Amino acid sequence: MTTARNISVVTETHRSKPHIWIVQLVYLTQHHPVEELYDMTTDPYEFNNLAFRTEMRPILEEMRADVRHWMHAQDDEGRHETCNLN
Repeated sequence: MTTARNISVVTETHRSKPHIWIVQLVYLTQHHPVEELYDMTTDPYEFNNLAFRTEMRPILEEMRADVRHWMHAQDDEGRHETCNLN
């Protein structure tokens, strides 16, 4: 879950070391995974994608369900055609 504290930590970190932000941006534009999950406390630059770790599966399943419910509540037509949320 994203908190204001995590966001401010990321903002301050990026402000103090902008070159790392540029490296991350270039990497993400070239290698964009289907799902991303990061620990913003230990990985503020979002280099270590935890989405593929088996121990993170319950978190991903909960987040997928949240997105499905939100899309349904919004009557999002894309929920069937463009979104493959297991």
